[in-house]
Amino acid sequence: MNTPKPMPGSAVVLATLAILAWVLLMLVLPTVVGNHAMGDSDIFLGLRWLFAGVLVVGVWLCTSGLLFVAGGRDLLPAWVRAVALVVWPASGIAAVTALYLVDATDARWPLIVPVAIPPLLAVYGAALFVPSRRPVFLRPGVHAVTWGAVFLLAFPIAPVAIRHMNETARKESARDREDAAREAREKEIKRSQYLEKIGTISPDAPITDWYDVLAQENGVRPEAIQAYRKVERRQRDVEYLLNNGIPMAMKLAPDVDLNPTPRLCEAARSCLAIMAKNMHVKNTDPYPYQGDPGLDDSLPGIRWFLTHSCDCSAGVAAIDAVIRKDYLDSPQRQKILGDLAGLRTSH
Repeated sequence: MNTPKPMPGSAVVLATLAILAWVLLMLVLPTVVGNHAMGDSDIFLGLRWLFAGVLVVGVWLCTSGLLFVAGGRDLLPAWVRAVALVVWPASGIAAVTALYLVDATDARWPLIVPVAIPPLLAVYGAALFVPSRRPVFLRPGVHAVTWGAVFLLAFPIAPVAIRHMNETARKESARDREDAAREAREKEIKRSQYLEKIGTISPDAPITDWYDVLAQENGVRPEAIQAYRKVERRQRDVEYLLNNGIPMAMKLAPDVDLNPTPRLCEAARSCLAIMAKNMHVKNTDPYPYQGDPGLDDSLPGIRWFLTHSCDCSAGVAAIDAVIRKDYLDSPQRQKILGDLAGLRTSH
């Protein structure tokens, strides 16, 4: 082994930075450990935790550089360099994990990793460069004790962190199951209430009384459709909605056993003309087409009218022209134009 030279300037700088980062870490930790701030204060607490994490990374990087310099000057045997290459990064990960555990749990003992390991390695690394101390710290036993201590301090973090993450995952899974069960119960209660409401609607009630039970999100639309198919006034109700440009009527038309009379067909054409007019963009620059739920829901109804000899081609063309003229290109625009083209070519 070559005779080592005095501590180089790079090692002095790295040791100084490591000490400075560690001292700052010792000042920051008391301000975050056990602190549970609320509101705006919680933001600053989070920033301090982030700063603590940055300081831990800084300490480990500077100390890694110090060890790298020592290895480059043949102050570390090959087996020690191999051990350091594994144990030192692992201990850095353990230090950051320790901050997570202290923040997420009531445990405080994990702080021993970021608090104790840096001074231990700083003394060890610096002593390798001090001629009077070097013979002692170059002994194999000192290397083994030092790195054994680093391993023993850092290793317990891993099983605790894994156990905590597994427990957290189990609790989240249990909450998800509870939430799903609660939502299912609420949905079933809501469904039962709306099923009862279907039976209370008068046969001569206007279609506005059917809106709630026909809404998809209330879970009884199939039953409501079956009941509404028996309502005698459904034809004129749908005609009324179509003449007022209400897309719901287009969605309803294929399912309620309507008679495609000339009057109903004219109402469908009126609805499409109103829809095209409402889609027109006024007094603003064009923007990408992002979809129109009313138009999307109306496509089956438009197809139903076309297959029942109702000429709605003018209305479809008007909607197509508005989308092409008033909206910039987007995936949604390409899709709806393709759907409209499919309507025109298939009938």
